[in-house]
Parts: sequence; C-alpha cells; structure tokens
Amino acid sequence: MLPSGTLNNDNSIPVGFTEQQVDPLLGILASRKLISMYICLPDGAHNPLPVGAVSLSKPGERQVQHADSFMSIIIAAEYQRKGFGREAIAWALDWAFDFARLHRVEIACYSWNIGAKRLYNSIGFTDEGVKRECVWFMGGWHDRYEMAILEHEWRDKWRALADAGTWAPRDSQNYSTEQIAKMMRSA
Repeated sequence: MLPSGTLNNDNSIPVGFTEQQVDPLLGILASRKLISMYICLPDGAHNPLPVGAVSLSKPGERQVQHADSFMSIIIAAEYQRKGFGREAIAWALDWAFDFARLHRVEIACYSWNIGAKRLYNSIGFTDEGVKRECVWFMGGWHDRYEMAILEHEWRDKWRALADAGTWAPRDSQNYSTEQIAKMMRSA
C-alpha cells in the first residue's frame, strides 16, 4: 500500500506498511484500537480496493473515564486529495461520538504534511500545540502538530460542515429502531 519507510502519524505503527504486512498489522490494531477500518473503493469486480485505513485508539486502562481517543488515518498517495480522508474521518468521528460514547478525539500530523493539517482544521479539529522537533525523519528533526475535537463541537457545527454523507443524525435528531434497520439494510 505504501512504500517502505513512509512514516504514519500513529506511534503504534512507526513505519509504512505493505500488502504483505497487512495480516500482522491486524493483530497490532486489534490490541490497541477501539476500531480500525480499511478505507476501500469498489473495483468493479465486487472486490474492494484498499486505499487506506482509519483507527481510533483504546483509552488507557486507567484513563477510560476520560472518554478520549487518538485517531490515525493513512491514505495511499495516489488517492489523497480526493475526499476519501474527509469521509473516513467524518465516519470515524460519528462512530466515536454516537457509538463509542467518546467525549474527545485527538489527531496529529507532522510538519511536512501541511495538507493533513489543513484537512483536520477544516473538519473542526482545534490546534492544541506543537511538539517541536520530536521526530527524526529523512535526515532531520520535525515538529508534530497536535489537534483535538470535542463531541459538542462536532455535533453543533462541524458534522454538517464536513458534509461527508454519513447517515448519523443531525440537529439532535434521533432515529427510530425501524429507521436504523432500514439504513443498515437489516429490515
């Protein structure tokens, strides 16, 4: 999926991964994540084409009461800037706040990835700080931008502005059991 040596913003996956590393990666993700999803596109032959992944970390054992998580996302270079990241992040935020009952989701990116920072800010993540020269990559030290979004910020403003087509309720709407079953195609 990614060329070897590509650094992701998730400290639990310190290097990029290839198709041969997918199965071992699943074990890592299962032990450290609340949810991990491959971002897939249809390829016309009913076989999904994986173009990335999005994950939410499990809160630490002694930190569960804080209801927070760290989001990581990676999109293959040829599929970036096509809206897949925005849609995946919006879906993950809906899941985090509507199903996992989280209050806060953090995300980060490195200083060389200004496109990611711009995307995260446009979805509603607020800048919270910069870890200066915290990562060594390709012969130099680089900063890490840290951001977060709170549940009420997502619900009150940013969900609608993200306009990613998720089916989560808007404006404090609640779905009935029948409506959910229909949307989930289980009715």
